Amino acid sequence: YAQHVRDRTGLEQHLRAVAKEEAATLAQTFERARGLALLTAHNPAFRDFYTAPGSRESKIRERVPASQEVNEALTHLVRLDPLIIGEAGFVDASGAEIARVVRGIYAAPGELSADETDAPYFGPVLARGTGQVYQTTPFISDHTGEWVISYATRMPTPDSVGNAVVHFEV
Repeated sequence: YAQHVRDRTGLEQHLRAVAKEEAATLAQTFERARGLALLTAHNPAFRDFYTAPGSRESKIRERVPASQEVNEALTHLVRLDPLIIGEAGFVDASGAEIARVVRGIYAAPGELSADETDAPYFGPVLARGTGQVYQTTPFISDHTGEWVISYATRMPTPDSVGNAVVHFEV
């Protein structure tokens, strides 16, 4: 019986140590994701999209250089951790998608959603200040079909209102 108790105690201690290590790893992953969101939001490509001539719709439809730069910025974000980040997007305050990249593939202009306001990240991130990151609870992604957590942040826009959103799914 004494050996059984020692074995069980040793196993419990080992499992506690493993759980503590895994919790620390998970916390580091979440912190890294928050950092990536903030860093990406300051990429000049997003600001430049708003300062480029033309309407949002025409810039998206015609794939002007500003739109291409946004897609490249999102692709760069996905490449920072391609095994973890499945989707990245840029959405304006009305909820209209400006760009989306899923597993490195750009969404065609006709595939972009006109209304992302029901997305789990959208309302809560707009309620936060620029420079803050909102982390959703897990949900099933519409575009990857996987369980994900979305990280979203309002980004500084040229008018300093900060109502555009950069988000990605982990």
